[in-house]
Amino acid sequence: MTATSLGRCSRCHQQLLTDGTCRVCRHRFAAATAPPAATVAHAAPRERLLEPAPPLRVPADRALDQVHRRPPSSGGRREKRPDTPRALSVQGLTKVYGDGGLRVTAVQDVTFEVDEGEIVMIMGPSGSGKTTLLLMLGAMLRPTSGRVVIGGTDVGPTPERKLPSLRASHLGFVFQDFNLLSALSALENVEIACNLAGVRGEPAAARACYLLDRVGLWRRLNACPDQLSGGEKQRVAVARALANDPPLLLADEPTANLDSVNGKEIGELLRRLSDEDGRTSLIVTHDDRLAAIADRVLWLQDGRLSAKRRR
Repeated sequence: MTATSLGRCSRCHQQLLTDGTCRVCRHRFAAATAPPAATVAHAAPRERLLEPAPPLRVPADRALDQVHRRPPSSGGRREKRPDTPRALSVQGLTKVYGDGGLRVTAVQDVTFEVDEGEIVMIMGPSGSGKTTLLLMLGAMLRPTSGRVVIGGTDVGPTPERKLPSLRASHLGFVFQDFNLLSALSALENVEIACNLAGVRGEPAAARACYLLDRVGLWRRLNACPDQLSGGEKQRVAVARALANDPPLLLADEPTANLDSVNGKEIGELLRRLSDEDGRTSLIVTHDDRLAAIADRVLWLQDGRLSAKRRR
């Protein structure tokens, strides 16, 4: 089937096929009513946009890049089977900067575990070591001592050259400052993340459309970051973090740059995605409004976990 001059899809700006189907997002509308050589608005019901995401296809030679898709959760945490490794296991984690009189211990002897499908929040005041801890959990900073085990994979013995591969297959990151590429649209920002996960071409564009639809941005696919509100930028960042379908989502102060309304919406979005996908999430924040969405809250003070409470 070849593309014709029927026009372009207003949702992703790709050419339409002869049967009136968008070649990328696969949304279909009546070709007979489509104006020639024009941008065509979708007329189908909203529900038809929620189609299954295309499967991720990762090169077989990338041993650490196997993306494990999980069946949707029925809601809430799932029961852990005895033979299933913890989504995240942290044992005696310590990070020390400097030597002698300049020695500073940012994180000291932190130990905890996170089950699959659980949302755990680490809270604490500024300077308590939250960001340093998150960097070590995300395999972006080597600890001075201790272990980080992600889905049964011990990060410590992993060589530096394999860490990007491990992050690409196991982790998704949501940053405080969004970190979107300003010259690219929302769709293109997510599509690039799909490319890094091994998905390219039309399947990548289709997956990016699907993810942005899930976070409520199906009408904003072609907007650049400077055309988006703070809440919309963070929704794009969440969609980008899901591009590789990571078993573990790490979020660093995801509501710090948002007002109370958008902050609440982002928190509810993270809770919904966790419930629907059975995805594990670890959120570092000092925003106590997010505690309502967490299964468990850990308190970090002066680099130490000092208290724990469940929702």
